[in-house]
Amino acid sequence: MELLRTKEVVELLRRRSVEVSDRTIVRYVREGFIPVEYVIIKRRGRRKYFLFKPEVVDYLEKKLSA
Repeated sequence: MELLRTKEVVELLRRRSVEVSDRTIVRYVREGFIPVEYVIIKRRGRRKYFLFKPEVVDYLEKKLSA
């Protein structure tokens, strides 16, 4: 299973006509809008990186299109 970076999630959603920014995706992770089973948080120094399972695209499309 290949994990997606935040910018890749944004691009895949854009192709499905769902406009959202990478900052919004990060905010959704922090606020718990995106369930933890879809997100893997990596640290490099003090910086956090978010990796997403491919299913998050379908999940966000359903939630944001409703």
